[in-house]
Amino acid sequence: MIKKIGVLALALALTACTNGGEEEARAPQPAPSTISAPAAASAAAPAPSATGAAPPATSEAPPAAPGETGTGDWQSALAAALACPAAAMPVEQGAVANRDVTGDGVADVLVAASCTASTSSWPSVVHAYDGAPPAGGWRRLGVLLTYQDGEDDRGLRVKKLLLENGTVVVTSRAFTEKDDNASGGSLTVTDRFTWTGRGFERGERTIA
Repeated sequence: MIKKIGVLALALALTACTNGGEEEARAPQPAPSTISAPAAASAAAPAPSATGAAPPATSEAPPAAPGETGTGDWQSALAAALACPAAAMPVEQGAVANRDVTGDGVADVLVAASCTASTSSWPSVVHAYDGAPPAGGWRRLGVLLTYQDGEDDRGLRVKKLLLENGTVVVTSRAFTEKDDNASGGSLTVTDRFTWTGRGFERGERTIA
């Protein structure tokens, strides 16, 4: 009986030694560090360019559309359509005629305009705006003349706007090849436009 107790005690002692060795061998390891994922960029924030600067604004506006409407007054619509660079602001209004073009009994606006020039003049455009636009807004009836309507790439310089027997008559100056910029053009150009109920129909151009 005593021998059995001794054997059992020896076995327990050996087991304790073995377990202690394993606990010592398994030294505690530090917990792995947690790396947070970068926060997603806000969808509303504009993406910067390669240099970190904001992309440059374009100096050209889309073509002004006949029948287009918007909030504000027609002067703001005209300025947006011309999209003059900062150095050529503000928009210069030239000849203006307040006449009933559409036949609804309300005077509409015919206006020639250009960007402001520090030396030679900018070419003119001619827009027509409805005298009875939506409340608080404007309505463009048409674009009669653009920068591309000159006899060369210097455009026109509008001098007079009239309404004669339902026809819009625009008198301008245009350049010949021999004209310098400072002359303002030596040609007298007359353009005619008629309201059709949906837009303007271009008539004959005469040059003197």
